[in-house]
Amino acid sequence: TFFTAREFLQEHEAEHLRFYYASMLSKTMSDIDLNFNEFRNKINNELVANIGNFCYRVLNFLNRNFDGKIENIDSNKELKGEIGRQIKNIEENYYNLKFNEAVKGILHISSLGNKYFQDNEPWKLIKENREKAHEILGLSLNIVKELSILINPILPNFSLNLQNQLNLKNLKWNDIG
Repeated sequence: TFFTAREFLQEHEAEHLRFYYASMLSKTMSDIDLNFNEFRNKINNELVANIGNFCYRVLNFLNRNFDGKIENIDSNKELKGEIGRQIKNIEENYYNLKFNEAVKGILHISSLGNKYFQDNEPWKLIKENREKAHEILGLSLNIVKELSILINPILPNFSLNLQNQLNLKNLKWNDIG
């Protein structure tokens, strides 16, 4: 089945196509075919289930339990260090036009955030140690902020939406950290 661009946009968001192509695009590639099965899998399994799910869970939990406010951030040095290394790699990959590698790094950070959130179970911890649960949400929210900056070159509308939910405006690469 062939689609015109207009027909495609009636079914799918333009940013989803940008994500798909960026996840496939490297400096050495000159041509990328649009495979609809791969497209759907990438959007559903990477963008929605990984990045979107993590951001939604963190923002929703924070708003529901802490009125959307953060005061402290968990001092998990190992996680912060790994994220810092990934950010440096993502920056290099963007600079070297290796968008597929940048997307892999962004997905890795989101996976780290998902694992951290899931492993710490703030929905249980809040009953025993509200302050620690709040710190876990603080670090998780900071990861969401970083993701909003890192993904901006590929998904500017998604990034803007996240930053609006964070009540932060015009975040730039210098705001990472």
